[in-house]
Amino acid sequence: MAEPHGITIPVMPKQQKIEQTVVPFGASILSILATTSLLGGMYYWSQDLYKAFWLRRFFIGAAGVIAFLYLVLYRREILKNIWKDRKIPLFVFLSTVVLLLNSITMNALIGTPLVHPSLVSLYASIAVGTMIATIERTKMLIGAYLSICGWAVVNFVFWLQGHSNTRLGFIDSQVIYAACLFAIGILLGLWLYRHKKVNPKYLVPSIIFLCLCLLLSQTRSALIILAGLIIYDYRYSFKRYLKILILSSLVALTLLFVRFNYFSRLANTPYFVESVLYRLNLVQASMPKPKGFILGEGIGSIDRNIHDNGKKYPRIGVDVEDGIRFESSHNYFVDLVVERGVIITGLFIYLLYSALRGLRNNSSANTVIRSVLWFMILFLAVNNINIQMEVILWICIILGIAKPTYVKKLKKETPKKLARV
Repeated sequence: MAEPHGITIPVMPKQQKIEQTVVPFGASILSILATTSLLGGMYYWSQDLYKAFWLRRFFIGAAGVIAFLYLVLYRREILKNIWKDRKIPLFVFLSTVVLLLNSITMNALIGTPLVHPSLVSLYASIAVGTMIATIERTKMLIGAYLSICGWAVVNFVFWLQGHSNTRLGFIDSQVIYAACLFAIGILLGLWLYRHKKVNPKYLVPSIIFLCLCLLLSQTRSALIILAGLIIYDYRYSFKRYLKILILSSLVALTLLFVRFNYFSRLANTPYFVESVLYRLNLVQASMPKPKGFILGEGIGSIDRNIHDNGKKYPRIGVDVEDGIRFESSHNYFVDLVVERGVIITGLFIYLLYSALRGLRNNSSANTVIRSVLWFMILFLAVNNINIQMEVILWICIILGIAKPTYVKKLKKETPKKLARV
């Protein structure tokens, strides 16, 4: 048995002497710092949106730097693993060259206007994802679930304190990100319940709470995609989840009955159709000039193209005239084509295919990681992406491509010790 931190004592026949391995002190410190920075980047919130966005960017960048130091000093074997695979280094190299050539340097490095992914966030996402690939996957998934539940509680308390007439998930564009996390949390919670990784008496209430939060976010794409994935993943075992389904349905029906007007957005079919058409107009207005399809037009080109072309499309024309800034076309794959070209987009799709294929094995943890990756692919095909979603996406990709290396022993800082099992 191997664990990513602490003492590792393999199971051996009785009376046989074995070696006890201790994680270096420096590795523990870097791991704690990287985790703290990552949590700050994923969850930091302030009602000052500008401050919140920039501090989140800073925390994720710091997490990337610390994770890279950890890997170079203590886990070089997984870096070699990824380097030998070639696909990720090639994607990073081509993205770097294309974005630096076609963008203002600072835009290429840190993005524009506020939350759009860029080179620094790409490097940080890959470094963080690689570090997480060294952690035993069940523990990583439990930690992710607990952090999402904790953040959902903070969202809910904020919503109760005078913001209950708005969609749950803080405000503005953060609602989409919040809905993304709530849905991922539900997928993780159902997996933990299915495989009895956590006591059900704690899991069932927390899963129902996340379902409530997702419903209160009123994010239709998250609800539809999540429902489809759950039906597919649990098509042979619905009886085991009747308790959660019945309780969640009762909570939803009660809310709909008590505050129907609040949820009118979900039942407004004309508004839904208009929203779809609005997104199609954004995609059309985002398209690069013919010569830009091969190598893209760089960071900032989406916003520029929409403002140049938006007046042709009445649904977005008013917003363009009002000076609204557009960071995404509401489709991450279109964003890649516009900013980096079809070659890099094709390579990225191949990375997704490789990750999904790599997660198709007998590991139960990989099944839920694969579901989360599918959710991210589908969700980002119809929504804006931010830096935090990019981190989640790359964590899933690297977990699918990199071979697990957390079983490899770390360097020792203490003398060899013997233990009996």
